Amino acid sequence: GCELDLAFAWAKWWPQSLLLQGLREVGVECIQADEGSNNADIMLSLRAMKEVNKRAGLGQGGIAYVAFGTDKGFSHLLREIRTTKGWKSVYVTSFEDPPSILARSSSEVLYVRRPDRGKKKPVKSLPLKKSRRRRRRPKKEDQSKTLDRSELDTSKKDELEKLLISLIGEGSVNVATLGQRISAYQKNNGLQEWGSKVLLKEFGLTGSLNQVITREFSEKISAKATSFRTDTSTGKEIPTSFEYSVKRTEEEPDPIPVAPFPQVDGFNNSLGLALPREPSDTALVITQLPSAISS
Repeated sequence: GCELDLAFAWAKWWPQSLLLQGLREVGVECIQADEGSNNADIMLSLRAMKEVNKRAGLGQGGIAYVAFGTDKGFSHLLREIRTTKGWKSVYVTSFEDPPSILARSSSEVLYVRRPDRGKKKPVKSLPLKKSRRRRRRPKKEDQSKTLDRSELDTSKKDELEKLLISLIGEGSVNVATLGQRISAYQKNNGLQEWGSKVLLKEFGLTGSLNQVITREFSEKISAKATSFRTDTSTGKEIPTSFEYSVKRTEEEPDPIPVAPFPQVDGFNNSLGLALPREPSDTALVITQLPSAISS
């Protein structure tokens, strides 16, 4: 997938909101909407058209991704962007059956699949003391050793591969989580610029993080598509977001040592004519006897 040039989100943000913190970690500029109903929607629409018209006036084209629920009022924004020369509007939604007016007004519809929370196994309640102890335990993915900045040689691609593997850790992570870990790693190492683009630039690589992983590191890092957009002209689903995990190589078990076949007097341990010691060699001798006798 491509990386965004600009990313904004409008809402009446609560300062301690986990969503707010998560969006900021991946480089989304979160703007506080004014009090009153629909202010966030109006601010989004005005800024979107301002950016599209400014770029269209310079002869630039592009794609505007607009994410919201099922508010039909956004059909005007989607249509205005779609009819601007060189521009496409993509309606981003997790609703499987959104209003048809929104789908018709946009160039394409990007369906982001929600995780299936209904299939989670029930969690067994524990006594208070045991519950506290479990919450303090770090997850396996947090226990993976992250390479120190001073250990990295940015002239070698395999050094980036090692870093990404250490950031992914155990299990799997989505694009946003991996982006958060990259930014946190850069902050912890005192860098002034953050994000996957900055990291890739250090190693002299171009393209998006997903393109680099699938092109350069597919032998050790698995990329699984998790969300898709529908191409309106072909009807095909095109992957737009991925989940990453480290491929595990199973070591071949050591061969079981086999003791030599025992020697038996008068059978395979006698002077003069005797059968071979190993049964496999004896079988070979027996199969060759007819040809030896006939000759």
